Amino acid sequence: MRGLDRREYGLPDLVWEAFRAIASRLTPYALLLFAGCAIPMVPYRAVYEDPVNYVRLEIDDSVLPEWPPSAHAHPTTMPVEDVARILGGISVKEHRIWLQKWLQGEAPLIPAFRPEELALLSQQIAEAFALARPDERVTFYLSQPQTSVKRIITSGGVYLHRTELHFILGNWQIVYGIPTYGMIYDRRYPMRPTAARIWPAFVFYVQNIVFVNRDTYPFALGATWSLAVEEQFYLTWPLLVFLLKKRTLAIVSVSLVVVSLFLRLVGFFHGAPSGFVHQFTLSRLDAIALGSLAALWLRSPNCTLVRWRVRAYQFLGVGVAGVVLARILIHRNSSIVGYTFLAIAFTGLLGISVTSDPRYSLLGRVLSAGWLRYIGRISYGIYLLHYPIFNLWARFVGSQSFYQSNQVVRNLLGFVSQMLLAMIAASLSWRLFEQPILRLKKWFPSGSDMHWPAEGQSQR
Repeated sequence: MRGLDRREYGLPDLVWEAFRAIASRLTPYALLLFAGCAIPMVPYRAVYEDPVNYVRLEIDDSVLPEWPPSAHAHPTTMPVEDVARILGGISVKEHRIWLQKWLQGEAPLIPAFRPEELALLSQQIAEAFALARPDERVTFYLSQPQTSVKRIITSGGVYLHRTELHFILGNWQIVYGIPTYGMIYDRRYPMRPTAARIWPAFVFYVQNIVFVNRDTYPFALGATWSLAVEEQFYLTWPLLVFLLKKRTLAIVSVSLVVVSLFLRLVGFFHGAPSGFVHQFTLSRLDAIALGSLAALWLRSPNCTLVRWRVRAYQFLGVGVAGVVLARILIHRNSSIVGYTFLAIAFTGLLGISVTSDPRYSLLGRVLSAGWLRYIGRISYGIYLLHYPIFNLWARFVGSQSFYQSNQVVRNLLGFVSQMLLAMIAASLSWRLFEQPILRLKKWFPSGSDMHWPAEGQSQR
C-alpha cells in the first residue's frame, strides 16, 4: 500500500488538529469549578477547634442504617496513652519514581506526627471516641506555617469498626500557598487529597495514570479519566500518522485493540487495581483504535459504499453478539470483554449512520432530527458535568423525604430531574464556553477534506 501523502497530512496541520481538539475540551472545566464552589460545608460536631487545627466528628456515609453490621463500635473508651502509642507508631514513606530512587535512593520511613501533634491529637481523639455515635468517624486537620504565604497540611480520619482501628491519612505534610481554593476545600474534606496535590494530574491529563490505584476521583471529576485517554491519544497519534504508512498504522490499530483486551483480562485475573483494568490508557485504547482503523479503511482505494455498509453491519452484528454473550457468560464482570465488543458495535453503528441518507433511510431521518442533533452537540458537556450534578442531587435532594412511600416514583423523578439539570448545565457550557472557543477553529483550518466511500466498485 502507498504511504500517506505528506502534502495532505503535513505535520503542522496535524498538530493544529490536535490543538483544536484539546482547546475545545478545556473550558468546561470552569463549570466544574463553579459546581465545586457551590458545595456547602459538611455537617460535623466539633471536638476541638482553633484557627488552624481541628478534631471533629463527621457522618460516615459507608454506615448504612438498614444494615447494622456496617455501624462502627462507637462510643468507646480509649486511654490517651493508647491513642498516643498507636499514632506514634505510624510511619510514612515518600513515594519516589525510579529517577528519584536512582539519584537519591529509597525514601526513609518518617514518623507521621511530630511530638506536638501527637500531644494534641491523642488527647482530642480519645475524647472524640467517647462522644462518637456508631454512624460517625473522627477526622482531624493540622496546619502549620512554612512561610508567610505557605502552610503545611496533615489531615485524615480514624474510626473503630468491631475490634479493628481504621486510620486514613488523607494528606501528609502537603505544602501550598495561601489563599487557595484547595485550603477551603480541604478543611471540609480532611480525608481527601488536597487540591494542590492532585490538580497537576488533571492539568496535564494524566489523572488516569496517577490515580490508577484509586476507585474514585476527588472533586466529582470521575468522568475525566476518559478525557485523559483522549488527550494522550491526540498528542501521540498525529506523530504516528506522519511517520508510518497506512498498512503499518492499521497493524498498530489492530495491535492496540488486542493489547487493551489482553491487559484488562490479565489485570482482572491477577488482582490488578480497578483503575488499571477500567481506566488505564493502554487498557482502554480499543475503542479509539477501532475508530482509527475505520478512518484508515475509509481512505483505502478498496473502500466503496457497498463494502463500507457490509463491513458496518458485520461490525454491528459481531459487537452486539459479543456484548450479549459476555453478559451471559461473565455476568457482573462482563465489561472486561464487553468494552471491546461494545467498541466494535459502535464502530459498525457509526459506519451505518454516516451513510444513511435522511431522504431514503428511516435511520437517517431519525439521526437528523433537530432535538437529537442538539443533544449530540451538548453531549460532551452532559458527560463532563453530570457527575457533579448527580452528586449535588444526592447530597441536597436525595436526603429529602419526598415520595418515600413510592420508591419507583421517587427514583424516576430523581433520574429525570438529574438529567434535566445536566442538560441545562451542558447547554450553558455550550453557549458560554464551548461555542466561543470553537469559533476560533476558523483560524486553524484543517489540512484534509472529508472522505466518503466511492459509489462504485474499485479495481483491484
